[in-house]
Amino acid sequence: MMLIRVAFTSPYWSLYDLFVSLFRKGATEELRGLIRKKTLSKEVMLFDSGTSAIYAALKTLKLKEGNLVAVPSFICRAVPRAIVAAGCIPFFIDIDDEYGVDYNSLKKAIKTRKIKAAIIVYQYGKVPSNTKKIISLCRQNNIKVIEDAAVTGLYETSFGLTGTLGDVSIISFNIGKLITGLGGGALILNDPKLVSRDIIVNTSIQPMLKKLNTIVYFLFRIKYKKMLFPFYYMLKKIRGAELKGDSDLCRFDEGLSETVTPYGIANFQAHCAYVVMNKQKQILNDCKITAEAYTKLLDSKKVNVLPLVDNTNAKVVIRVQNRDRLQQELLKKGIETQWTFYPCHKQRQFIGFPKTKMPRTDRVWKQTLMMPSGYNVPHNQIRSIAEVVNNEASKN
Repeated sequence: MMLIRVAFTSPYWSLYDLFVSLFRKGATEELRGLIRKKTLSKEVMLFDSGTSAIYAALKTLKLKEGNLVAVPSFICRAVPRAIVAAGCIPFFIDIDDEYGVDYNSLKKAIKTRKIKAAIIVYQYGKVPSNTKKIISLCRQNNIKVIEDAAVTGLYETSFGLTGTLGDVSIISFNIGKLITGLGGGALILNDPKLVSRDIIVNTSIQPMLKKLNTIVYFLFRIKYKKMLFPFYYMLKKIRGAELKGDSDLCRFDEGLSETVTPYGIANFQAHCAYVVMNKQKQILNDCKITAEAYTKLLDSKKVNVLPLVDNTNAKVVIRVQNRDRLQQELLKKGIETQWTFYPCHKQRQFIGFPKTKMPRTDRVWKQTLMMPSGYNVPHNQIRSIAEVVNNEASKN
């Protein structure tokens, strides 16, 4: 059994924070108030997940059944699932070199099909340089913009504050996000015409079993995985998933769920998200230091490293030709990595939905690997990881 020495990600909340969250009241309103204060939005809704927030965003925009929603294929499959659950049809778009929506692909889709909404996404916490151009294109064609700021959370960029750039925006507090809490998500209404009476999503209180499953998952899958790895392994088997890092790529061919149940955020989730959101300045600084260390130590002639933009990348991402072999070599040394998205247009559950040509998506997904870049990754660990990556890259 392989012992994880360097975890892919680790959240900024402590066991003490979790303990306090179980008994503290009013955390939901505090988190809502904090997001309102940062975004100046009059309406913020909190959910059990970012998926529920996207579903609520589509319902809030009152899109009609069968409306086309443009979305990159290189994205978490939960996003197109939410589109389908809301009664709409995902239209898959190719990505650009910054892993965001490709402008020309979207422009061509708009010319040939009647797109009603577009989801812009910031993969790995990187805000693409064409973001304003994409939003302007949508505005010119009366297309609603859903800003998927799940990974980035709220921070200032040269384009403005993420979480405020779309007609509606969503953020997430799940694993792999800049604000990693105990799960949960938020829907932010930026269009002043959208008020609470327009929201037609009813949230339910999370069942106790769902709450317990969330706590156990985040404790033994995310927080203390290195120390309690045997239990973590058994938990993964019980959950019916393969042991492939933190990847959500284990079950490509399962059926398409056509329903989303948007539960409200639990108080303990809101508390941990509130705690971590108040540490965002420290988190961004740690991300910058980590990314700079990787960039300095990795051989740029052999390894393509996603560059920093606004010093805010939440994850360190590399592109190599021998991605799968590299991941196995790193795992042998106890270093956990994650390759991200199997393109949605290739997954059985989404085959048949409209799409553009996908030259970049089809190429990039086979090469991309995320490095350990969570809380407090020591420089000596980054150096060891870089040595393995450089050695494997030189074997090509």
